[in-house]
Amino acid sequence: MTANHNIDRQVDLLAERLSRFDEALNRYPDLSRDLRGEIQESEWLSADAFRSAVAEKAREGRQLRVGIIGRVKAGKSSLLNALLFEGKDILPKAATPMTASLTVLAYGEAPRAEVDPFTPEDVAEMARLAADYELALKTRVANRLAQHQERLANAGGRPIPPLDRDRLEQTVRRELDQDPHLGAAKDMYERILEAGGLPAQWARGEAIQLEADSIEALRLRLADYVGANGKFTPFTNCLRLYLPLPGLKDLEVVDTPGINDPIPSREKRTYRELHRCDAVFVVSPAGQFLNAQDLDLMDRLGQKEGVREVFLVASQVDSQLFGSEQRQSGGQLPAALASLQQVLTQQARQTLAAQRGDNPGVKQLLTGLKDRLAVTSSVAHALVVQPESEWDSNTRHIWQMLGKGYPLAFATPQLARENLPSLAGMARTQGFLDLVRKRKEAIQAASVDAFFQDRAQVIAQSLAKALEVLGHDRSKVETTSGEVLEGQLKAMLAARNQGAKVVNLAVQEVANDSADALTNALAAATDAFFSKVRRTAEGARGTEVESRTVDSDGVGAWFARILWGGGRETRTRTVQTIKASTIRDALMSLHLDLQRAQAAAVAAQRNQLRKTMERAVMGRLRGGKVIADRDIDGIALEQACMMAISELRSFDDPQLPILPDELTRSGTLTGYEADRFEQAAQNYLLQLQKAASRSGEELSAAYEKRLKKVDVGTSLFANYEKKIQSLKAAVKEKTVTLKRYDALLADLKELRRGA
Repeated sequence: MTANHNIDRQVDLLAERLSRFDEALNRYPDLSRDLRGEIQESEWLSADAFRSAVAEKAREGRQLRVGIIGRVKAGKSSLLNALLFEGKDILPKAATPMTASLTVLAYGEAPRAEVDPFTPEDVAEMARLAADYELALKTRVANRLAQHQERLANAGGRPIPPLDRDRLEQTVRRELDQDPHLGAAKDMYERILEAGGLPAQWARGEAIQLEADSIEALRLRLADYVGANGKFTPFTNCLRLYLPLPGLKDLEVVDTPGINDPIPSREKRTYRELHRCDAVFVVSPAGQFLNAQDLDLMDRLGQKEGVREVFLVASQVDSQLFGSEQRQSGGQLPAALASLQQVLTQQARQTLAAQRGDNPGVKQLLTGLKDRLAVTSSVAHALVVQPESEWDSNTRHIWQMLGKGYPLAFATPQLARENLPSLAGMARTQGFLDLVRKRKEAIQAASVDAFFQDRAQVIAQSLAKALEVLGHDRSKVETTSGEVLEGQLKAMLAARNQGAKVVNLAVQEVANDSADALTNALAAATDAFFSKVRRTAEGARGTEVESRTVDSDGVGAWFARILWGGGRETRTRTVQTIKASTIRDALMSLHLDLQRAQAAAVAAQRNQLRKTMERAVMGRLRGGKVIADRDIDGIALEQACMMAISELRSFDDPQLPILPDELTRSGTLTGYEADRFEQAAQNYLLQLQKAASRSGEELSAAYEKRLKKVDVGTSLFANYEKKIQSLKAAVKEKTVTLKRYDALLADLKELRRGA
């Protein structure tokens, strides 16, 4: 298998443990059914799969595999297009998680592609999720109507506006359409139906072969299969490209759509590709750098997949140059980029240090973070390599903003060509690729050992968790009587409808309070920002004494001017001045400051939300005497609360009016020009403040809506009923069940001792 016989022996032993673990669980499916979901990751490797993964990693002469990972719309495809295709959109940019296909790039003598379609089983899963969408729609509408009726009953004379069922249904549909599983799957399934269903020749699962005379011609053909509006996109699962690029001769690149995919086959394929990666580039937007999704994926790679070579790419950095960095740098682009690099490095250091735990991949990244982080702008790269006729509207907008914000760097086309590459950051990112190429053999050897160590740790943790869960379940079976369970079940069923309403009312209260807190946090931040701008504006005002020579009045002065050129006098006046650059930079910084405040405020609320929600739900259930504490499953409650919080992932940036052209001036203005500039600044500040306030209100409303749309009550009681029914069946055959628990526990303890 490998050149290292010691590793071979270790792999054999670990594969044997995996096999015995699976066999033990398979012997007792009734006891381990729920257990598998609790202790195992989404892609649990069998013994054969584990051996195969190690053998592939250890295969001599194989190409180095680099994974490009990150959330949807992080700029992964744009980065690869810039690195490999001179900024041309060869790789499609996904519009939604469902249209983000897994893409593998490898070398080929001629341009060609293999498109793996979805299988009939995949389509069936989409149909199931689409049906779940409709069921969720009915359930949520019914629950909200019931909640409205309860509010009417408890109004105490307070006016309650009527509820329009049609508008309510439209609102719920909009909410479900944003669900990454239900909404996206329903959209994809509808596209499949509109296209006439899965073509018969594709149902066999055979890859579609696409050939072309050039990369550009291949790109045009691919638009039908992986483009956001491609006619075959609904059927596309994975894409493999073979391209005649020298840079791919010793390298395979994997562009992942991410994990938590609603389509199981695509998620499994993504996991298999992650098994194979030797190094990864984590692409994260500079404006929301290293969010929870990025950290979750890095955690998996560094603790389960044996990846130790990790590089960070802060993408879309051009969006961060028009705030405080611009002001503090004095409009000097090199200084702004250096400052931003430092800020992002420090942010990464603090974030990763707080999340690291025992992650060896993150630990290794932290030791050399300064040399493993690049700030990039695919737009800037496009400005370098594309003719102006090919610029899109966003590229043109960034070009205009760069010229206004950094006039010295973009004063002439020559200066722009000299400064844009440093902003694009592709040379540094390409340097990361060159580095892993040079260290190919060492990286691959370390990857084999790290993958083995990570999988050994996963199995050890899974065994420990299995013993803990099974021991707890056995104890419940032993100490609980059928009569008690029957009573609990009756109590739960009797309280179910009322309890679900009570739970959801508690969640509504939490949502209201949390949204109010978010509103206040945003308002406070906004006020602080605008106060800062006003102080800056005050400091930019000034006066100066203006001297001018004029003709003196009177006949004598007239003769003097005629005879010897005299008859003139010097007069002075005090005029207002204003430093236009100072005010311009302060106004432009508000865009960035408000976006950052929004992200920070949401994150702060999310961090407190789970415990707040759990306390509120328990308080409501106790206060209303709906159900006793002993009859509440804490784990089910926590899971339901976390499901609600998961809806609060990210929000759109605030839509603020851009700086008008009349405020892009620089230098010191005097007199009428100063007055006119100041009035324009005041008008813009008023517009900006109104837009910021409106944006804060919309964000809080969206936050509250997303939190309220999850039916925590129904989820809680459904999970609890399932657990009671399972326990009831076990208690009915208590003697036999306990013997089976003891046998399974003995097998697992023996397996653990043999580690």
